[in-house]
Amino acid sequence: MINKAQGTIEYLVIIAVVVVISLVVVGLLVNQTSSADNVSASVSKIGSSSGGISVSETVVDVTGNGLITLTNSSGSTLVLTKIAIGDNNKTFPAVSLVQENTKTFFLNGLGAGCSCAGFEGKTRTCPIVIYTTSEYGLEKQFTTSVSVNCVSSAIAKSGSSVVRPELPYIMFNGSKLYISPVDNAATALQWGLAWGFIGVTAQDLNNGSGDTIAVVNYYGAGTYAAKTCSDLVYGGYDDWYLPAQFQLYTMFVQRNSVTKADYASQWVNYLSDYYWSSTENNNIPNGQYWAWWVHMGVDYTSYTDKLSSKFVRCVRSG
Repeated sequence: MINKAQGTIEYLVIIAVVVVISLVVVGLLVNQTSSADNVSASVSKIGSSSGGISVSETVVDVTGNGLITLTNSSGSTLVLTKIAIGDNNKTFPAVSLVQENTKTFFLNGLGAGCSCAGFEGKTRTCPIVIYTTSEYGLEKQFTTSVSVNCVSSAIAKSGSSVVRPELPYIMFNGSKLYISPVDNAATALQWGLAWGFIGVTAQDLNNGSGDTIAVVNYYGAGTYAAKTCSDLVYGGYDDWYLPAQFQLYTMFVQRNSVTKADYASQWVNYLSDYYWSSTENNNIPNGQYWAWWVHMGVDYTSYTDKLSSKFVRCVRSG
């Protein structure tokens, strides 16, 4: 009887052990499933917070410059770092886009991948990739295609609100003087269309903008140095002018230390040649004949006949 009872007790102990082990296993499986659910929830959360960016408007002109308006529809703050459109990458200095925020970006020098040459007044489709970083440091790319309106000049109505790559510049009198990355005429141009004394409004050695306005008002329409800069639309700006004599000479002095910024790949060094300033010589009564120039290859500045031809490099104020 004792042996039988003992056997029964041992049998019950074995059953109890099996039950305990089963409960432990079930508990582990439940915890594992719960963990998997948590991972799935986390992945889902990351996916929803990274969201997307919508493109509301894109225009490109025949010179290869464009404007694109983006809205952050992701539900969280994103930092935009680069836009690739066609076969060109355009880098921006970490532009923050908060939720539902809209900004317009300027795209310079677009190549064949999204060129509007020959398409003015029409539309075309271009591939685009937008590179961002989330507020949690996660990198995200948004890839799509955009319908591009091809226009004659890509200029925003409110130009101050456009995010642009920075133009090449030097420092002049404590401020940035932005410089066109290329010469602005295929050949040398005359300073003016005829001899004539404009006067003090065209004789400022530091204010090329004022000089240029005076010269263009005097001569009007035509092909000459100041008019070329006054008519220039480049980099999303239309406020270019021919540099005054001191501005131009400072460009020579700092020619090897120009900050090329986002236009490094497009920068073309000055020719070792003569460049016009916008400044009329005030040597009365002979000012009707002379205007100042700077030779960009040697340390030399002087004045000469307004009807002679020299090269042009336009600037704008910072």
